[in-house]
Amino acid sequence: MTYQEASPKMMEKNEQYGSLETPSDSSLLYTYDPYPKKTNSHAIQWIKKSSAVIGIALLAGFCIGTWYSSSFQSTTPNYQNSVETCHPEYQDLPELNLSIDPVESDSSASSMGDIKASYESAPPYFCEYTELFSRTERFFFSPEDFQNTSLFVNGSYSRGSTATISHATQGNKTTVDGEEDKVQVIVTLYAGIDKNLDELFSFETSDSNGQYAVKVQGPPHRNTDRNREPPNLEDCLLYHLHIIFPASVKTFEQLHFSLSQVSLLTGDHLQALSFGLLNAKVASGLIRFDELHADHIQLKVASGVIAGTYQPNTNFKAKTVSGTNNITVASESKSLSIHASCVSCRNTLTIPSENFMGRFVARVIAGVVRVNAVNSKDIHLKTHSIRYQEGYFKEPSESSITMHTTSGGAILNFV
Repeated sequence: MTYQEASPKMMEKNEQYGSLETPSDSSLLYTYDPYPKKTNSHAIQWIKKSSAVIGIALLAGFCIGTWYSSSFQSTTPNYQNSVETCHPEYQDLPELNLSIDPVESDSSASSMGDIKASYESAPPYFCEYTELFSRTERFFFSPEDFQNTSLFVNGSYSRGSTATISHATQGNKTTVDGEEDKVQVIVTLYAGIDKNLDELFSFETSDSNGQYAVKVQGPPHRNTDRNREPPNLEDCLLYHLHIIFPASVKTFEQLHFSLSQVSLLTGDHLQALSFGLLNAKVASGLIRFDELHADHIQLKVASGVIAGTYQPNTNFKAKTVSGTNNITVASESKSLSIHASCVSCRNTLTIPSENFMGRFVARVIAGVVRVNAVNSKDIHLKTHSIRYQEGYFKEPSESSITMHTTSGGAILNFV
């Protein structure tokens, strides 16, 4: 085919604009147009500007992604740094002195003085126990009659409330004379104004269907500034929930928590106590146990931190909506299911490698996934990308690990 046959109108244009050279490559005859059509200059300028903006945005996204990725290089992440970044109000949380004698507690302002004293150096955005009025209520039940307990605290509170699980041991006097074989629940309320204690709180207990429950109802909403530094004394409203298991109890079937705005849920002397199920739901605060034994462990925090060391026998589930997960699961079980998820947070899971082998899946929708091990040859990857990693550690088995993060990062460490 000739050039003229391919473009019959070109001869007329040649006469108008001058002669044209025929492209040497015949394959260009159907695409070559020496007379481009007139275009809208405004449209071209708009396209150029849009392209420049998109290019800058992509470049900025690449830089941010590179920086974000570099923050996950550490094989052993620093929990303190993650807490300071996401929830700075928890970094200076004073340690709670749990070696107390509830026999000495009363309804006066000096009750649980040991706990109050531990908060004397509290940061200014925490209400100080030593300056508040207090009221203490105690509840007892027999573990032979009830192996299922639920503890509820509802209402709006200031920063600084705590909840504790304790196991009475020799040298750790936490029982009341005559009640040594019973489980006791101690609820102490603190307020800046004495009359608030009777007007704002109500208690309710139930013991039906094999379950013993204690419910504390506080004010549903208080028009106060929780971020005020320092807080107004009259606005302070705190609680301390303490459940103590007698030394004779080595196992307990089910323990449930549903807590509002607790700054710390923790445990003391729990090495010799094991639960069938421990289920804790916290609206806002920190869950941290140094050593917790249970067949099933379920932890949920809407806004806050889940941290510490856990020893489940069957399954472990931790979910945070906004905050930080920094969890160690140390179990000798050969069939263990581990789930750690969060919506918007840094999700870190550490597994001692000597007692674990099995499959793992770690995924992030917006962020970076890291899987680390002391011996990298123990990690066998089936699928690998910046946001998704699937494989097994050492050998496939009945044990499995699932990590899911919507926005943030996921780090799985085998140490």
